[in-house]
Amino acid sequence: MSQVKRACICILLVLFCLLGLCGCWDRKEINDVNIITAVGLDLNDQEDIELTVQFLVPQSSGRQSMSPSNGPSTSSVTASGITLADAVSKLQAKVPRLLFWGQTEILLFSEKFARRGIVEEMDYLLRNPDFRLTTFVYVSKNKPADVLGKSPRMETSTADILQKFASLHLKLSMTIKDLKSALHSKAGAFTLPMVELTGEQPSARRDTTAIFKSDRMVGQVGSATSQGILWMTDKLHEATINLKIEDYPGDISLRVFRSHTRLKPRYENGKWSMGIHIDCENDLIQNSTRLTTSNPQAAPLIENAAEQMLTNRLKETIQYAQQQQADIFGFADAFHRKYPHEFNRVKDEWETIFQNLEIDIHPKFVMRRIGMMRVPSKLSTEEGGE
Repeated sequence: MSQVKRACICILLVLFCLLGLCGCWDRKEINDVNIITAVGLDLNDQEDIELTVQFLVPQSSGRQSMSPSNGPSTSSVTASGITLADAVSKLQAKVPRLLFWGQTEILLFSEKFARRGIVEEMDYLLRNPDFRLTTFVYVSKNKPADVLGKSPRMETSTADILQKFASLHLKLSMTIKDLKSALHSKAGAFTLPMVELTGEQPSARRDTTAIFKSDRMVGQVGSATSQGILWMTDKLHEATINLKIEDYPGDISLRVFRSHTRLKPRYENGKWSMGIHIDCENDLIQNSTRLTTSNPQAAPLIENAAEQMLTNRLKETIQYAQQQQADIFGFADAFHRKYPHEFNRVKDEWETIFQNLEIDIHPKFVMRRIGMMRVPSKLSTEEGGE
């Protein structure tokens, strides 16, 4: 047999084998699945896992418009089990369609569940190849079953509300991927955003942050401290801050549109310390004082006031974290990267070291724009300000 014929036969055999690979052999028809948009985890009265999922309600071809008469676009179902895997199997038995996790946008932990510990259930979720690592995670002040059972008017689902809030980057946001990294960090502590839905047509409040040590929630902080955590962890994308200027009654509001935080760990003569350097760029968006921006001293006065405000806020945030012995800023990882051998010798004592860590704060504000007015509205143009 000539080499040409042999090559042709080999090509034909390869093509014949490829025929068996054609088609969507693992396809899931949309009419055969329940598309899950949000997952809630809670504990029932028996301390078993209570799993709630929110899924899209199929709409017939004649009901595609988003009119109120069409009814809710999502529904929810709940099941309980000894483990999350057990709860999933029992929930699957309640619905006629296959559960599809690939479109899950939100994962909700109840506060009760978060205080018990989350690592065992995270093991199931991280092993599931269909569960997206970009899913946003919240701790809910409401029962997840109540949250996921609501039907908002402005959005298609409560999951859609929470997903859009996270996408704005105005508050802390965490994904499954971020949470996985936090659970394996050297610090052993992390934060998750908290959410509370209020009203019959639910609106979300995201003013508080949950503090975790190991995998358990140990406390929560309010809006000001939450913003301080964002600054410390270089996760602040945009913020509005209000300032008081000495000798100028009233308020000045700045919009921070760019912020960058650098951690500079130091280890000298057996002493651990941390330098925090924060660079912020901002715009003046409101001035209710008598200070005019045409005054050469205006910009330095405002920038110094902003730097003092930030220093005080971060000191309060750090003080709370040190009292809790919770390194929620990732200092341990920063020290481990720069001083791996020295850190490994004291890693078991890190909570005590963190509690007594010397921290220096170095903020730097630069005001870029002052808007269309140089003279405050409360001053007449003739007065010209001070």
